[in-house]
Amino acid sequence: MSRFLLYLGIFVFLATLESSVISALIPPWNLLPLLVPIAIWFYHQKDSKIGIWFILCWGIWGDLFAISPWSARTIVSIILVLILVYASGRIFSNHSLYGLLGLGLMCGVGWVAVEGVFRFVSRTALPIAFDNFITSSAFVLIALLVQLVILFQFEERFKKMLRLGI
Repeated sequence: MSRFLLYLGIFVFLATLESSVISALIPPWNLLPLLVPIAIWFYHQKDSKIGIWFILCWGIWGDLFAISPWSARTIVSIILVLILVYASGRIFSNHSLYGLLGLGLMCGVGWVAVEGVFRFVSRTALPIAFDNFITSSAFVLIALLVQLVILFQFEERFKKMLRLGI
């Protein structure tokens, strides 16, 4: 029960931070993902299914609090979970930096591709829907990979901090 409450607290804290404080920053910093890199790290490095639940709950949370007309974050999260489960065990080795970065790159490209499709089929005019899409997608991919490297480098410290829950 304490492990569940710890993970729930981490999720609510990070989701609230991402949807309130981070989204209020100036562009491109308002696109900084927090939950997705941590979920990928949990699933790949710790072999923990909590990463899957973090991504699915991130999608539902994002759709509940979205202002955007092309928000389909739940579908994006389902695609990310499918990529995560398939690629983590079959393509990339666990517990390696290159495997973590490859998995992060695959998840990031899948995220951008699904979001691009939903922007394309939305009822919003295409110039408005794709305004700064390439630069914002590149920033999200780079931020995702940088955060995964940081998580990998400080793994021992995170183990000590989360020793109760992991």
